[in-house]
Amino acid sequence: MNSISMEWSKRSMCTNVGSHRFSQKIRTDLNLPDALPLSVGTCTLCPSCSCPDAPCRYPERAFNSMEAAGLLVSDVCSAARIPYYHGKGTIAYVSCVLV
Repeated sequence: MNSISMEWSKRSMCTNVGSHRFSQKIRTDLNLPDALPLSVGTCTLCPSCSCPDAPCRYPERAFNSMEAAGLLVSDVCSAARIPYYHGKGTIAYVSCVLV
């Protein structure tokens, strides 16, 4: 794995850890148990995913990416008037919650 891939992996993992905490707060603190949090990349809740060989171990805590849910992130950002492109050599991490 090259240094760029390692940096992407590390940042993605940090973003997903924050996403898990955020989704838990949304579902419990705001009493929105059916909220659908969508985040960056794949779910990293478990050290090794059981899917597709077996059902998800924690479906109530797992999450998917916005793209996996069929959303075009740039279109969502544009509709919400949130900047998506921040210049050459940058990466935008975007999440949302559907309630």
